[in-house]
Amino acid sequence: EKSNEAIAAGGQGEFGRHIDLKLLQAEVPVHYLFNLSRDRMAEAVNLGVRTARMWCQQNGIPLLQEGLAYVDVETAEPRTTLEFTEEMKGHAAAGTSDPADGEEKGRAQNTELNVRLTIAIDDLDHFITDPDHRASATGWIESPLIGGRREVNEGIFNLLVHETDPARKHMYYRLFFTDEQEQPRTLTGVKDIYDDGGMDIWSDTTTLFVKLWNGRVEQDQPGAAPAAAGIIAIRWYDFLQQLTTFRVKAPSVGHQISALNRFGVFFFGKIWDVFLRQFADYAPF
Repeated sequence: EKSNEAIAAGGQGEFGRHIDLKLLQAEVPVHYLFNLSRDRMAEAVNLGVRTARMWCQQNGIPLLQEGLAYVDVETAEPRTTLEFTEEMKGHAAAGTSDPADGEEKGRAQNTELNVRLTIAIDDLDHFITDPDHRASATGWIESPLIGGRREVNEGIFNLLVHETDPARKHMYYRLFFTDEQEQPRTLTGVKDIYDDGGMDIWSDTTTLFVKLWNGRVEQDQPGAAPAAAGIIAIRWYDFLQQLTTFRVKAPSVGHQISALNRFGVFFFGKIWDVFLRQFADYAPF
């Protein structure tokens, strides 16, 4: 600022030319003073790398190498896979883009929408340290809106993603399938996890706001209207069943137990970030 002021006044300034200062600043999900988690620190590094690269692109700064992957974090853990199955039930209606409106109309019309998915994580280490926390989803979708039960050909699931608000997380679903006429369709859904002053952890983590699209929709299209919308949720007895579906593939029983513990710490750590911020901004584990 002093150099710019000197140049503006006709002087040379320290740098000899006007300097525009562009600040790169973003919060990452880690408590730097109180952190006991290697996974959380690795995720923070990767999130910082991704944010910095996006910032460079937005500001017209070319990267030295295009298409760079996230930072690899070396661990002594063997490659471990984990999967579980969840079932969500609810209602939807055609001709609306608002999930709440679709749920109300669908309930009145008895238009059910049920989804059963197996979520598969093919590399737990990468899943936990990758800021997108991406896994695959397979299973089926059932509703009269799509001609009955239809198999999910391909699915993407993102678990408890950190974006711009440190007190908010999201779960994303994008499921590709075909209807009874073999036309491509897409179901997108989001679970919005935030603390609005009440103890709503259960509803936030089990309620999915969904939209049904004609065609294969790879990414959200601002202004586009879905074919239908609604709300589905995990019911209590289905959740109890879900707890019995966790499967881990690892070299030994010890590694299987370690993987389940690691996934549990990741999941409940993210829940801490949202609902227990009065104790610490981010979970220390």
